[in-house]
Amino acid sequence: MKKILHLSSVDFGGAGNAAYRLHSYLSKAGFDSRFVVGRSQTGDNEVVQASKKGLNKKSKIIFSKVWHNVFIKK
Repeated sequence: MKKILHLSSVDFGGAGNAAYRLHSYLSKAGFDSRFVVGRSQTGDNEVVQASKKGLNKKSKIIFSKVWHNVFIKK
């Protein structure tokens, strides 16, 4: 199964809406899609919001996996 990570500063507005819709469509199609944002207004439980004090625990796990797979495993 393909794993997809979407990163955006927000999940609303022009680009934020587009990224959110893409994430939603891919999730419904059966892909393991994750969406991490700086600020969220959708209220969707699938959207992970980074806290003002830094990344929350779920975000840290996602980012550390991405960092490891993209930069460490080269």
